[in-house]
Amino acid sequence: MKPGITPIFSPRGGPGVLDMYAHMVDDAKKVSCITLAFGISEVFKTLLKDNATNSPIAFFLLEKQDKPNPKSKKEFVGLNAANNVYKAWGSFLRDPLYQWTKETNAKALQLNVHVSYIHSKFLLMDPLSKDPVVVTGSANFSAPSTNDNDENMLLIRGNRRVADIYFTEFNRIFYHYYFRSVQEATFKRDEEEKRKSDQQTLFLDETDGWTKKYKPGSLKRKRVAVFSQMESLDSA
Repeated sequence: MKPGITPIFSPRGGPGVLDMYAHMVDDAKKVSCITLAFGISEVFKTLLKDNATNSPIAFFLLEKQDKPNPKSKKEFVGLNAANNVYKAWGSFLRDPLYQWTKETNAKALQLNVHVSYIHSKFLLMDPLSKDPVVVTGSANFSAPSTNDNDENMLLIRGNRRVADIYFTEFNRIFYHYYFRSVQEATFKRDEEEKRKSDQQTLFLDETDGWTKKYKPGSLKRKRVAVFSQMESLDSA
């Protein structure tokens, strides 16, 4: 990839472009971010499923929760904290107590019949580094979109201003839905899981016990390091 702007047009022949996108996520030095409106393509799971504590952190923003398809005969690969992957997916707060402002979605508003929450298409590779990569355009990060559809993407390398804007927007959307995703997943737990969860206090720990969750190599420590170890403009 050369610095500057490189256009990528679809349809393409073969898996080359989608493989490149997957490697951008897997080969990031510190952090990668990606929006996925139609699920996680197999090529991403193949590359990231063996990631461990020495791997970069990845943020996946999904239209819906990634879970096994009962009709599929393929073994389900679920990426999670063990693979250094944070996931959030489109969801809303169903409890009336928390709906100070009524929530809705694109499908309910009849703005889009295919997706309700996530239809942005962009990928960020080390957005806070001195050499960030932004991929954005109309193509979803899937085989049908890159090989069958008429789409266009821009690969922007080395433009820190563009990377800052896209990273800010990604975080705005991701953390809006991350809380809702956790709330939805917690609500669906079985009774035993809920019982164990209820035994954990929700109040702030007044001791230093909370720091155990931020030990070196932990996912939470890496999440903090994304910002605390960002490369400043002065070092460029």
